[in-house]
Amino acid sequence: MEKPYVRKHRARFLTIEEFQAVEAKVPDSLRPALRIALATGMRLKEVVGLRWEDVDRNADVLHILRNTKTGRRGIPIFATVQAFFSNRVRHLLSPMVFVDAEGRDYTSATQRDRFSCTAR
Repeated sequence: MEKPYVRKHRARFLTIEEFQAVEAKVPDSLRPALRIALATGMRLKEVVGLRWEDVDRNADVLHILRNTKTGRRGIPIFATVQAFFSNRVRHLLSPMVFVDAEGRDYTSATQRDRFSCTAR
């Protein structure tokens, strides 16, 4: 008889104090992406790869269509995320939601490292 598989990890959420500590270390320009990641549970690659065409404000859903670990899925947009998108201005040079001041996205490994290195 085979022993059944038991997951060894458990879901863990940041406390308010932990989130505030992380947020305090992140530059102002990257805070919106951090907040969206926290509010939606999206992975870093999904957040930085989010395109405006993936944001469906009529259905209140973010469509994650790209090649990601979790695959294709829809993420409901709640009040926190709705407020973000109603105040966010699209950069003319990029189809991406999150870009730097020059309109460069964070999809390359080098640019994504700016998130990872900042939060350490």
